[in-house]
Amino acid sequence: MFLKKIKDKKKKKYILIMSSDFETVILDNIHYVYAIGLMYKSEINKIIYKDFFINTSKKNCLKKESNILLKEYIEYILRLSNSKNKIFIYFHNLRNFDGFFIVNIINEHFNNIDKYKKKILIKDNSIFYIKLNNIIFLDSLNILNNKLSDIAKKFLKEDKIDFDISKVDSIEKIIYYYNSIKKYLYKDVELLFKIINITRNRFLDLYNLDITTHFTISNIAMSIFRKNFFDDKKIEIEITKANKYKYIKKSYYGGLCNVHKTYLNGEGFLYDVNSLYPYVMKTCEMPIGKGEFIIKNLENKKDINEYFGFIHCMIYVPKHLKIPPLMLRYEGTIMQAIGYLKGIWFSEEIKYAIQLGCRIIKVYSILNYKKKAIIFDKFVEDLYEKKKNSKNNIDRYLYKTIMNSLYGRFGMRENMNISIWDNEENEYLEHITKFEEIFDGNIRICKLSKELYENVKKIDSLSKEDKNNIDKLFHSLKTKQENTILCIHIASAITSYSRLKLLKDIYDHINNNKAIIYYYDTDSIITNIRLNKNMISDEIGQYKLEHEFIEGVFLAPKVYSLKLNNDKFLTKFKSLKKNYNNVLFDELKDILLEKNKKMFFYNIEIPIIKNIVKGILCSTKKNMIFSFISKKYDKYYKDNFFESTKPKYINKWYWFIEKVKKFLKI
Repeated sequence: MFLKKIKDKKKKKYILIMSSDFETVILDNIHYVYAIGLMYKSEINKIIYKDFFINTSKKNCLKKESNILLKEYIEYILRLSNSKNKIFIYFHNLRNFDGFFIVNIINEHFNNIDKYKKKILIKDNSIFYIKLNNIIFLDSLNILNNKLSDIAKKFLKEDKIDFDISKVDSIEKIIYYYNSIKKYLYKDVELLFKIINITRNRFLDLYNLDITTHFTISNIAMSIFRKNFFDDKKIEIEITKANKYKYIKKSYYGGLCNVHKTYLNGEGFLYDVNSLYPYVMKTCEMPIGKGEFIIKNLENKKDINEYFGFIHCMIYVPKHLKIPPLMLRYEGTIMQAIGYLKGIWFSEEIKYAIQLGCRIIKVYSILNYKKKAIIFDKFVEDLYEKKKNSKNNIDRYLYKTIMNSLYGRFGMRENMNISIWDNEENEYLEHITKFEEIFDGNIRICKLSKELYENVKKIDSLSKEDKNNIDKLFHSLKTKQENTILCIHIASAITSYSRLKLLKDIYDHINNNKAIIYYYDTDSIITNIRLNKNMISDEIGQYKLEHEFIEGVFLAPKVYSLKLNNDKFLTKFKSLKKNYNNVLFDELKDILLEKNKKMFFYNIEIPIIKNIVKGILCSTKKNMIFSFISKKYDKYYKDNFFESTKPKYINKWYWFIEKVKKFLKI
């Protein structure tokens, strides 16, 4: 089965676009909604705004008053809906915040199955879609993946209201800051309303595509590609089925990211690749046609050049390679290791590894593609040129976002935990992995897995009718599962080529310029020597100099600090929210001087804990400790100074021992 070209869809009937936002206060670590803003355009083109506030006179009934407020909000929208139109309401973070309150209130108060038809799509504990009759709640963050303030500046040249909403932490503060909250809420809702309407109109104008039919930017990019740039009569892109998916998935890694040297005292340069993934998509050949499994032990490394696809093998990576060429999943983490590596990799990565001195020990199997072709060149060229020649920030942003979002859609996870809550029918979207039914009010939660299905069928107490119904449901879901578009071989090839591009440039820079690489991450390199001029330009695939600095500290992947030439600092710290990134350069530098020294942060707000079934969001603060001990590499110390990292060495007996453990179930 292969990917098909798609045609234009008929335009929808009249729909109503709304924007909305919730403000919450935390009591006993649980979030409660105290204010709601809603904006839309009426049929006579009048902009209408309405806000909702809790009754602050009842201070001891926050939970009850918040519940009443949300119910009033839903009822107001229901009065606006009718059978002739659909209402699409956008939140900027429905999936991980606002949606939980909506699920809770719908589940509690709108349970009449004859009056209310409900459907909720959940992916990995995040809410992507909520439908109540003709009202559909969506997340603009899935299409415009930036902070609202950043998008507003880019699209509208407007700012959010300068008010610290986090100061509102009690009923008393709601009363005290009431007017400020009203202004702040109105501005947020207004900005989102303008942004989502601009975005929708631009996609309609540019591609005759309505964003209300697409949940994510990657789905939008896929539709644009299949409709405008894909010829299924010339190019066959195989849709990945289960056995091939599991095989290729083991080759699908992200970008390279590692610390090589920890301290740079002197001139330093941080370079980024311009549009790395689009460059690879434009210039590299992808596996097309039908992949065929070959079970063959190829002792001669030259035989590898005859194949194009994915190879399961053991390969020896010599110790002299300080920056190993292959990624590996090893003892619960992903790393670049040396020694005896066993895994599945894209053939072009293995071929380059052999050029660097690696040696094939044994080949277990190959998923070979006899055909290969450049398939995204027109897509990337068109979007890149339009982005380059666009005269407004909006189109430039949209073209860039589309161009960078397509490859991820090909690599959508087969085992993504997706479920539909539906009180009307067993209708499923996307991909579902477990089969079980939980009844919570009138909402049915369904998931699919063959094992669970077979266990349910064995239950003696089930009637013949029940078993027949389970059969019908399972096979219905299985059919939809099989029709899901998964082309993971394309995504894996793109990410592999991207790592190769960065790796080749790193080795060329080291060998030709006697440079030291201190740090690299996906599409960036930090080094002590300038790259050659022929590598620098604004063109796709070339490098741009992001920062020059005079001192740098590199502690761990995504943890570093640079002292810039203008007496400012650039600090990246992956485990902290952005507002905590003003970590002192000297503190990080001091950690290099003492083995396994820890870093303390006090009163840090941890990520929100979510419970979809109960519709609860919990938030708290705690002290955090970072020790910078990594499983990805070994640390090399000189005179008690953390000087550099060394790749982990994997001995040839490791895989045999693991096999024995698995056999003995240890």
